[in-house]
Amino acid sequence: MNKDNNWKNRTKDSYNNKKKFDKHFHASRVAEREGVSKEMVLEMWEKEKNKACDRGTNIHKLLEDYISYGDMEDNYSWLYKTYNNAVDRHIDRYDKIHCESLLYNEDYNVAGMADLIFEHKKGRVYCR
Repeated sequence: MNKDNNWKNRTKDSYNNKKKFDKHFHASRVAEREGVSKEMVLEMWEKEKNKACDRGTNIHKLLEDYISYGDMEDNYSWLYKTYNNAVDRHIDRYDKIHCESLLYNEDYNVAGMADLIFEHKKGRVYCR
C-alpha cells in the first residue's frame, strides 16, 4: 500500500488534460455573426450548459439507482428500456455489473471512479 498517500486521481486528470475551449474567442465570432453582444452569447451558453449538465446528472443518477437498487422513476421507461436492450445483447458474457465503483492501482499510485464495471464470465473486467 502507498504509505505516502500520493495518489493521482485519474478521473480528475482526464478532464484537466483536455484542451480548454476558448469561450471568449468563439463568443466574439458568434456575436459578430448573429449581430448580438458577446455577453449575450456567453449568457445564453451558460444557461444551455447548465440545462445540459442538470439533465446529464439526472440521467446518470437515474441509471445508477436503477442498476444498483432497481429503482425506477415514472416517465423514464425509454431510458431503462435502452439500458436493458444493451444489457440483453451481452448478458450471457457477464457475471456481474457494478455501478460507481472505486478503482485503484497501488503500483502506479492512481485511483478513480468507474461508472460501470462489467465482470466477464471468463475473468476479464471492463470499465466504462
